[in-house]
Amino acid sequence: MRKWNKLLALVLAMVMVFGLTATAFAAEGDKSEDPKTEAAEPTEGEDKTDATEPAEGEDKDDAAEPAEGEDKDDATEPTEGEDKDDATEPTEPAEPAEPAAVTFSDVAENNWFYEFVMKMAAAEVVNGYTDGTFRPQGAVTWGQALKMALLTAKYEDAKPVEGGSWASGYIALAKAEGIIAEDAEIDHNKNITRVEMCELLAKALKVAASEKESIFSDTDNGYVMALVDLEVISVAETFNPDGELTRAELCKILASVPEKSAEPTEPADPAEPAEDEDKKDEADADKKDEADADKKDEADADKKDEADADKTDDTDKADDADKDADADAKEPVEGDKEPADDADADKDAE
Repeated sequence: MRKWNKLLALVLAMVMVFGLTATAFAAEGDKSEDPKTEAAEPTEGEDKTDATEPAEGEDKDDAAEPAEGEDKDDATEPTEGEDKDDATEPTEPAEPAEPAAVTFSDVAENNWFYEFVMKMAAAEVVNGYTDGTFRPQGAVTWGQALKMALLTAKYEDAKPVEGGSWASGYIALAKAEGIIAEDAEIDHNKNITRVEMCELLAKALKVAASEKESIFSDTDNGYVMALVDLEVISVAETFNPDGELTRAELCKILASVPEKSAEPTEPADPAEPAEDEDKKDEADADKKDEADADKKDEADADKKDEADADKTDDTDKADDADKDADADAKEPVEGDKEPADDADADKDAE
């Protein structure tokens, strides 16, 4: 019995040994078939870098080269819907903030002129003094008036002429535009009067003097009335033409200028006359033709009347000649009358 027990134990031991051996062989076979394991674990004696190194004579970059027919940039191409330049395109800079509004230390929001001064400052017609003040109650000088009027009329900013004052450029521009006389001597530091300012502004705006009767009792200036018509000058009983004008008052006047009036008219192209001018030329040509035709008809009528008159004169002359001939035939000439009596007289004389 013990013999059989030993035999059975030996058989079981052999079965267990064979089972373990088969399991080990199976596991080893799975490892050899797994490509990832082979690539990651080179066999003994093989350089671990051989798997990634190119073959001899092959460019080392060939491994990264795309296959034939594939775009070389495919590897870096953005996915569909993605902008190609997103990776390298710099972001757009933020828009600069608008510059802060100009402020003056002596112009407060509760001042009656605040709105007008701020409007002119925003339009860069006025910019105040270097100390940050505007001096609204200060008198307007000729230099200041020229600058403010010309800029309001949309003229370009004028730089000073060489060797001249800061206002010399505006003086030269006003003379070139016929706003002031070429031979006028302008002292840019002299205060300008109210009527002089009105003339200056109206001429800068290309506004002709009004011929209407003045509504002011102390001036009949046509340029003042022209600005009244534009509602730039307020209606009042008096105007005080020779009085000085403050900077605040001038800002109110300039702020009241209509936008359309502040746009200088462009000169017409002489090569291309306007349609109205063409029509006018045609009408003038028609009138001239009609006048020429009338003159010709009158001349023809005069010639016809003269011809008829000549014919009438010829007829009258012919009639007179016929009458004279008849008279001659009926009346003998003097000395031929009563020949018989003359014969008798001769006889008596004998």
